[in-house]
Amino acid sequence: MVDAMSGAPFNPQQSAVTRPLNSAFQISETRPAQVAYSVQSTVTANIGGSQNGDVILEIANDSGFSSGVQTLSISGQGQAYTLAVALQGVQPMTGVVSGMVPAGAWVRIRTVNNTGAPTYSFRSGQEVLM
Repeated sequence: MVDAMSGAPFNPQQSAVTRPLNSAFQISETRPAQVAYSVQSTVTANIGGSQNGDVILEIANDSGFSSGVQTLSISGQGQAYTLAVALQGVQPMTGVVSGMVPAGAWVRIRTVNNTGAPTYSFRSGQEVLM
């Protein structure tokens, strides 16, 4: 394939990956990437409380996320009971965060507990270098 704009060879490369949650990483210093990451959130709610959390895909210019921070996508999940027969409900749910990551950008899959203490597990990831 050839890039229509530059005439240079265009050879996308796909790979399955495992990435850490809440830690910065770089995909490529020289090529942009289209990414999709699946993260499972597990919330446990009972009559006395609820849980709610978000998984956020972010990019930045530096590994400390102090410059050029952008949010690419957010996946959220929550559960609450106001009056229920059940004493407790546990709900695991997998959400996907995805976006285009510029060459040289730092990436972070950040988890946020908005209410209570949901837990998170990385399930799968795909990165396509452009």
